[in-house]
Amino acid sequence: MTSLCLSSAPLGRQRFLCDEPVPDISPFCEKTAHRIMAAALENGAAGFFPRQLDKVVAHALEYTPDCNLPEMRVIGPSSGMAAAVEEVCRDAAFGPAWLRVWLAQDILALGRLFQAITGAKELLVRLEAIRTDACRRFHADHVHHRLTCTYRGPGTQWIHPDMATEWEQGKAWPASAIRQVQTGTVTIMRGRRAETVQKPALLHRSPPVAGSGITRLFLAIDDATDHDNGDGIIPE
Repeated sequence: MTSLCLSSAPLGRQRFLCDEPVPDISPFCEKTAHRIMAAALENGAAGFFPRQLDKVVAHALEYTPDCNLPEMRVIGPSSGMAAAVEEVCRDAAFGPAWLRVWLAQDILALGRLFQAITGAKELLVRLEAIRTDACRRFHADHVHHRLTCTYRGPGTQWIHPDMATEWEQGKAWPASAIRQVQTGTVTIMRGRRAETVQKPALLHRSPPVAGSGITRLFLAIDDATDHDNGDGIIPE
């Protein structure tokens, strides 16, 4: 039986992915991102680098059929990530060539950024298509630090540390306490292994999407040594 990969996008929208010429897309400034995020992490629970994905990229990602979204779990230095991403993208029949190259180069740059800020030598890189609520409860990761970026769909939800220390355990978080990272924004959050009394870990969760028809494309980068002892990986 032949499996069909369908998209709800109009035919004209689907043709956009293959008919348009290669767009000129500028990469984000790694030096600026490093300066902003490293300073925030020095004394805080997370560093954020706000950015909006190029409209052409965001459009192409939005209209990619769910079954063609690439997924991977790779361990290695950042230098090898671009080739790994491009291979996974080709295997998934993801996007036109320019979109595969863009995603590979962006993940390569984010891997370099994570290594420069945290000192990690080897990375564990996960790229996931998420259709469920994944981690529904607010939690902190059992790592030193984790970089995250949502390429498609709603971004990670989080709780400001000041609010986290004041709220009683076991109670549901009020909507006013929940903040949300914008799609495309890069976050490096402090985990349990790097927290102190003065520098708490960041409580966060996956945004609820189950039953909505939304499929997120989510990236997470850890220091691979945080998983040397066989620790399980919390999805987000």
